[in-house]
Amino acid sequence: MSEMRLAAQQQSQEVVEVAMAQGAAEVTAAAAAGDEKSAEAAGDEQSAEAQAAGEKASWYPVRVFFGRAEAIKEAAEDAGVEFFYPMRLVEKFTSGGLKYIEEPLVRSLIFLKATRQELRDLKARNNSSLVPYYDRLTHAPLVVPEKQMERFISLCKLKDSGLEYLGEDGPAYHQGDKVRVTDGIFKGFVGHIKRIRHDRKLIVTIEGVAAFATRFIPPSMLEKVE
Repeated sequence: MSEMRLAAQQQSQEVVEVAMAQGAAEVTAAAAAGDEKSAEAAGDEQSAEAQAAGEKASWYPVRVFFGRAEAIKEAAEDAGVEFFYPMRLVEKFTSGGLKYIEEPLVRSLIFLKATRQELRDLKARNNSSLVPYYDRLTHAPLVVPEKQMERFISLCKLKDSGLEYLGEDGPAYHQGDKVRVTDGIFKGFVGHIKRIRHDRKLIVTIEGVAAFATRFIPPSMLEKVE
């Protein structure tokens, strides 16, 4: 009887040891799986950070309210974000003679060259005084192509452009013949011709944002764009 009890006890102990070994193996496997998931999560996080770090800055047009253009410019400068505040040169007759003076072309419009995160941060710090323009199809903040911004910036810097703001971009500014300027200070610019105050002027648009008119351009300096 004692031998049978001893054998039973030994068998019971072996079962317990096997169960403990299996449990330990399961715990080890679970820990390994957990480590693997943690590694995957860390990898995903690192990938997202790398993607964010590699994001190129784009030009975002933003509306500025409550006369806070200067404050937004300062905030962008402090954040290391490039910006463009459209100005125009206007003729002013002073006691010293004719002078060209810079004044805002559109007081409520600033372009920020930023990453999406930098744009979000600036918007968060400036509450309702800064609102991006949005793409009507994607509902994402509107991006102005680099080349288009370069042309627009160069247009704003021309002394005799006679540039004037017409309003927000719309279908009315895309009607009629599309032309390219072949000579003069506007050479290379493309837009539509529209009669404004009896003069035929070139309409230049930032699509989805704003429309601008140049001074009169002689028809001899224009060619149709098919």
